[in-house]
Amino acid sequence: MKPIVKKLFGIYGKFRIERTDGRSAPGEKHDGCAYFVLDLTHDPLAIPALSAYAAAAQEAGYDILAADLRVAALCLERGEHPWSADLQPWAEVERDAQSMEKMLGERTKGEQDE
Repeated sequence: MKPIVKKLFGIYGKFRIERTDGRSAPGEKHDGCAYFVLDLTHDPLAIPALSAYAAAAQEAGYDILAADLRVAALCLERGEHPWSADLQPWAEVERDAQSMEKMLGERTKGEQDE
């Protein structure tokens, strides 16, 4: 589609999203959820979109996500690919998060005992 024609359309269905954690399966929490896909490689609005989302993430306390998004925006500005194709699989992220929660829980409990 030519750029001039693209400007005549708003949001439209172009992608089918399936979560890697299985939660978009029928009956699961994210079954039928709406998603917004951003082409970081070709979309000229990707950098300001990432920057705005990073600011919102920072304000909401998601400091690491905000930093990751800022790094991605910086890479795009330099013409570099922001992420490798082999991002950490969700199962590993979830496992690491559970370990962190356990450690933080034990740490908080130990602080309360003092």
